[in-house]
Amino acid sequence: AAKLEWRRKIDDEKSPELSQNLTVARAAGILKAVAELLAGEAETGGRLHVVTDAESGLAIRHRGLREIGDGWDVPMLALDATADESVTAALLQRPIAKTDDIRAAEPMLTIRQDPSFSGAKSMLVDTLSEKGKLACANNRRALETYINRQARKIAPAMLLVVGNKALLELLDLEKNAHTAHFNALRGLNSFAAAKAAIIIGRPQPDERTLAAMTGAIFGREVEGRINPKGTAWRRTVGGMDVAGKAATHDDSDAQRLLHLIRDAEVMQAIGRLRAVNRTEPVEVLVLSDAVLSAPVVLVDAWRGAVKKADPI
Repeated sequence: AAKLEWRRKIDDEKSPELSQNLTVARAAGILKAVAELLAGEAETGGRLHVVTDAESGLAIRHRGLREIGDGWDVPMLALDATADESVTAALLQRPIAKTDDIRAAEPMLTIRQDPSFSGAKSMLVDTLSEKGKLACANNRRALETYINRQARKIAPAMLLVVGNKALLELLDLEKNAHTAHFNALRGLNSFAAAKAAIIIGRPQPDERTLAAMTGAIFGREVEGRINPKGTAWRRTVGGMDVAGKAATHDDSDAQRLLHLIRDAEVMQAIGRLRAVNRTEPVEVLVLSDAVLSAPVVLVDAWRGAVKKADPI
């Protein structure tokens, strides 16, 4: 049925009925998802949802993957610094023949992390209550003071500051404090000369968004929920794994995506320093509850140095 739907596509750009092409891909996607659900053993799928639309009443919402054409059914080499094998296989819609985990030594890099401070937007940007808004303003003031003090210590060298875009736009920082926000970092080499870095917070999807993404990629209904106070194990420089708190998900595939969205993005931020090429030490302070794949030195920075920073 999905293939027949594509026959409705009109190639004549002068046709008065050209607008019907807007619905072809959507309808074909829905029909394909129905066929996959009927062919499988599961009673529910994760790509089709019946929703109530304010204008048209009941509607079918389809979330799925764009189909990879037959012409791409060739041997493929996929390179990614923070890839997950199961997610990659689902996105490429084919099994992975071989996976190699290649790690380069970064002896000049030290990562200090305070995971007791999540760096969530509700703590630094905005929240609903007036009391919460005041707390956000106070936290930002302390953070801004701390960052500027660190920037002045190393001036004129560059200090890289990474966080959520909404937070960075509210901070008034020294000229040598260069900023970059999450989800706009990958591939950047412009911070390779930074002398130090401060990373605040992490990108973390809400439960509904994470469930929708998991359903679209893996084609099944998500089981369980996000536990905002889950247990996470962090690897320390001394080789010991230390238990701490971080949001976790009961569903293994949803947890994989949570890791890629949150933890891998913080690792990408650290990677902007290009520590593998360094001949002099570089230090990163991570004020976040992200669970990093690199060993860290656990510190009490937020309640200590940051919150107690005196105004300049």
